[in-house]
Amino acid sequence: MATYSSRRRFITATAWTAPALEVVTATPALAMSTRGFSVLFNQALAGSDGFVQQSYLNLGMQPGTSAFTLPASMTVYFQVVGLNTRTVDERSFTASSSDGTVTKLAYDPTTRTTRFSWVIPAGTRIPSLSTSNPGDTAYPDVAFYWRDGLTSNGRITNKVVVTGISGPTSSLPLTGYGNRQAGPASAPIDSAVVGDLSTGNGIY
Repeated sequence: MATYSSRRRFITATAWTAPALEVVTATPALAMSTRGFSVLFNQALAGSDGFVQQSYLNLGMQPGTSAFTLPASMTVYFQVVGLNTRTVDERSFTASSSDGTVTKLAYDPTTRTTRFSWVIPAGTRIPSLSTSNPGDTAYPDVAFYWRDGLTSNGRITNKVVVTGISGPTSSLPLTGYGNRQAGPASAPIDSAVVGDLSTGNGIY
C-alpha cells in the first residue's frame, strides 16, 4: 500500500452516533454580509479513479474577497458517495483534518453514502480562495486517503458532496469551484459536477 506524506498533521476522526441539524439562524451582522464560503476539490497526487490516491476538500472565502475569522464554531456537512451501483460495499478511506474535528456517521448501503460533519473552531482564519494555488496550506481542509476500490462486483469510485453549513455563518452563501465549472454553484457542492481543479473529473 502506498504511503503519502501530508502537508498537515491530521486529527483522527471519531465515532458519531447522532446526526446534527444543518440549518440554524444567522446573526444579523453576518446575514448582511455579501461574502460567502467556497469549496474547492483538489487531488494532491494524480491517480486513476477507484485506485489508491489522496485528495482534499479546501474551504476558503469566495475568490476576490477578504479573509474571514470565524467568530464562533462552524460546521460543514459533507457526504462521500459510492458510484458503483452493482455493490453495496463501502470503499475503505479516511477523512480527517488538522483544522477542527471530522466526525463520521454510519455507512448507508442503500444509498452507498457516508455522512460526515466537520466542526471548525472559533478563531479559525479562512483566507480568500485562490484557484491558481489550490494547495495553499493556509486553507482549512479535509484530507481524504482513498484505498483501492476493487471488489468482486467491480471497482468502487467515489465523489464528495458538501451539503451545507451551520453555525452563525449559515446565512453566507456556499459555492464551488473546479475545472468543469469555473464559477460558483449553489449548494450542494458536488465534486463530480464542479470537478477537481488539479486533475480532472472530481471522481476518486
